[in-house]
Amino acid sequence: MANSVDLVSLRQAFAARNWSACQTIISQLKIQITSFTGLPPLCELPNVQEQLIAREVYEHAALLSLLQGTDRAQSVQGFERNFCQLKPFYFDLGGSLPASPLMHPILGLNLLRLLVESRMSEFHTELELIPAADRQNPSIEFPLKLERSLMEGSYQKVMAAQLNGANVPVVAESFSFFMNVLRDTVREEIADCFDKAYSSLSIASMQEMLMFSSTDELWAYMNAKSRDSWVLTKDRARVSFNPRPASSTPIPSTFDVALSYAKELERIA
Repeated sequence: MANSVDLVSLRQAFAARNWSACQTIISQLKIQITSFTGLPPLCELPNVQEQLIAREVYEHAALLSLLQGTDRAQSVQGFERNFCQLKPFYFDLGGSLPASPLMHPILGLNLLRLLVESRMSEFHTELELIPAADRQNPSIEFPLKLERSLMEGSYQKVMAAQLNGANVPVVAESFSFFMNVLRDTVREEIADCFDKAYSSLSIASMQEMLMFSSTDELWAYMNAKSRDSWVLTKDRARVSFNPRPASSTPIPSTFDVALSYAKELERIA
């Protein structure tokens, strides 16, 4: 059976930011957890100690997937897997276990994950599981405010958004993971509009509209994206846009999602 020494080692490895050690310890603990008989969904012989150990292991595993991974898709999938294992501890056993200090941050991260992936129906389904009083917690309030800003088209607010009240550094970094993904998505949405709305733009205007803090960041973005419809003028002061031929296959965008979400709200109301 997993013991407190194992958990102490895991906490120490997290504090030291030794992600490889964390992964090793978590893998060993997960193997030990398979022998527990007091865990959901069966809870054959309910055991609070086993439940607390398993909950903490899955919490650290969820955070580790975002802190350690270099591949975004794999990191998100890892977080989702561990969150699914955590949900019964938060919602089914929540009344019988001491509160976890990581519960609100992880619930907020899950909402942010769904928001980033434009899975709005699931976003609101998960939100309904969270008691109204808990929604005032900064970690949960943060994705709710982001969602409102996205629906309003207030992209400046989205790009400037920062989580306040995150006292644990790894929690703040985990939120940054999803915020970086969201900022990239917002920039792509704005950039996609350039060749539809403008014949050309100055580099300074593009930097401001894409909300980069320096021209170096803009150049790096342009070099990475290699958009065929963007043509840099000889003096490198402006970019001309060649409209792309209309595609026969529409691609859903954040704006499409916003419209769909608005219709869904109207239906629910």
